[in-house]
This record gives sequence, structure tokens and C-alpha cells, in this order.
Amino acid sequence: MLLKNFVIGWRNIRKNGTFSVINITGLSLGIAVVALILFWVVDELSFDKFHKNLDNIYTVYEHQQFSEGQADHI
Repeated sequence: MLLKNFVIGWRNIRKNGTFSVINITGLSLGIAVVALILFWVVDELSFDKFHKNLDNIYTVYEHQQFSEGQADHI
């Protein structure tokens, strides 16, 4: 049964070559983008997790108001 599905899929890929290439390329790009976003999110969430007193880590923000505009610094 599984072999028949692969044979039918292979026939459809060969029959509709252009559309198959477009679909496979789009699927590959989509999976790659999702993987990169996932890696970035995991990296951001794991930042400073190796410290012993994780609850005592703070970030200091500085907000300055100028006549030309405003500036935020971390």
C-alpha cells in the first residue's frame, strides 16, 4: 500500500514537472524559514539561562528626550 502511494506520487511529479518543482521549492523555503524562526526564538528564550541566580538578572533601559527626537538605550 505504501509503495503504491510512492509510485502514484512519483508519476504525478513526472507528469506535472513544472508545478511539482514550484510546489517543492515553496515547501522547502517555508520549512527553512520556519526552522530559522524557531532557532531564533529558542536562542532568545535561552539567553542568560546559565546563571545560578536567574531571577536576579535585570536589564537597565535608558530613555532620553532630545529636541531632535528621542533615543532609547539598553
